[in-house]
Amino acid sequence: MSGTKRTRLDRQQRAGLITPQTISLYRRALELRKRAHRSDADREAAYEAEAIVERILGGGIRRLWLPSIFDVYEYNRPGDAGWERAAELRRQLDAALTELKRQERAARRAKAAPPSPPAPAV
Repeated sequence: MSGTKRTRLDRQQRAGLITPQTISLYRRALELRKRAHRSDADREAAYEAEAIVERILGGGIRRLWLPSIFDVYEYNRPGDAGWERAAELRRQLDAALTELKRQERAARRAKAAPPSPPAPAV
């Protein structure tokens, strides 16, 4: 058999980009981003955390030519396909992070709530 064997690449967007690991890394990146102005080390840590999240969302590749999910609110370009994708991912991550925080609050409240008194025996 002559010639090269060509394998079709699946270029469809992978389902399930928003995983618990992605959410925790996104949360960490946002925390580091708030402190990035303090020092060069903090700025580098924030940049690296953002890069990790971008690689996860990009299928293992950081696509520098596409808008970042972290720059969506600073550079508003509706109508651009790359911006729309980044904005949608950002909305999904923000919603997932909000839900995670709500669940953590509920767990803390349940843990801190006094136990209910036992029912009287009949």
